Amino acid sequence: MKRILGILLVTAILIMACACTVMGEGETKDAKETGTYADVAADAWYADAVKTLSESGIMNGTGGGRFSPGGTFTRAQLVTVLYRMAGEPDAAADGGGAFMDVADGQWYSDAVSWAAAEGVVSGYGNGLFGTNDPVTQEQMAVMLYRRAGEPNTETAADDASDWARAAVGWARQNGIAAGQELDFSPGEAASRAQVAVMTARFMALEAADPQESGNGGTEAGSDNANDVLIIYFSAANTKDIDAVTAATPLIDSMGATEWMANEIHKKTGGDIVKIVPSVDYPLAYNDLADYAKDETDKNARPAFEALSIDPSSYKTVYIGYPVWWYTLPMVMETFFDTYDMTGVTIVPFNTHEGSRDGGTYDLISQREPGAEVLEGLPIRGGDTGSGKAASQISEWIEGLPLK
Repeated sequence: MKRILGILLVTAILIMACACTVMGEGETKDAKETGTYADVAADAWYADAVKTLSESGIMNGTGGGRFSPGGTFTRAQLVTVLYRMAGEPDAAADGGGAFMDVADGQWYSDAVSWAAAEGVVSGYGNGLFGTNDPVTQEQMAVMLYRRAGEPNTETAADDASDWARAAVGWARQNGIAAGQELDFSPGEAASRAQVAVMTARFMALEAADPQESGNGGTEAGSDNANDVLIIYFSAANTKDIDAVTAATPLIDSMGATEWMANEIHKKTGGDIVKIVPSVDYPLAYNDLADYAKDETDKNARPAFEALSIDPSSYKTVYIGYPVWWYTLPMVMETFFDTYDMTGVTIVPFNTHEGSRDGGTYDLISQREPGAEVLEGLPIRGGDTGSGKAASQISEWIEGLPLK
């Protein structure tokens, strides 16, 4: 990776500051290698993204062991991040030459040349790239959208500029610009924390399926496996834990909903995907219960990792979750805020410890008024994994009025 210290010594103070926030000059060795910074709390909503990008050398801190999560990010810095993410390929010789404010030999020159040649950036249309201008959130969405190949999307954002409506809609649809904590506002400058999270989500989308990262897995109207999807939330920490065991009658902390989802998957043959919150929930029952209660009381909207599919492109979607404190887990509220399921048949299912569906099926009907919501299936968490529960699921599926 190219180093910029020599260039920094002879460039203007403003350029020095801007370059430092991308290149990480002045950081401690520990911060670079571990992704830990004095101003990034371990439980911050952007902490995992910062760690991932820092450890990979894609985006580093601002010096002195700090990341400056609330600081702004320039257009040159963002293009450099995307260039690194692409593996720093050979840049087109004249790609950056189209811009009067991009000189040869600068720390960002190759990145701008590459981005221009790839169609990721086109500048302001007057021969200027806006090297040191703070990048806006919708500009970032457009760059990621172009990098993904400008996939077809039917979800345009009404609150974005005309030139960014499709890109912002795509970014929200694929979970890149979703979540209350991200606080995505198209025309506002992107903070360093927002850049880190959106970049990490885009990388996760690419990693899930490089061929499908541009459209969230499936374009609207395309042929899916039996037109059926099973999507579920089963407590964040179950991404590292096996399915439910007989000794775990907990609030889904050991995968009761995951077991249900897998049973439905086996019986329908549909696609299956898991909703994984960006921050792991506590594993212990009491800690998890308290955490869920706090989220519910705050009506929080916790972010989740980018999905590898577009749920709204399926004909029938089974949606599963545990009932927490007599209602939906707040991450499911984030999901329904993110996806418009108009025209989709939603089939809910859930685990519980006595509250059955907790009125959540009616809530889903309210959240998705354009969808048809069928009668769901609640199963007590302690019963999952049993032959009786498996028979209940089979009978329920067979009795659904699906076309």
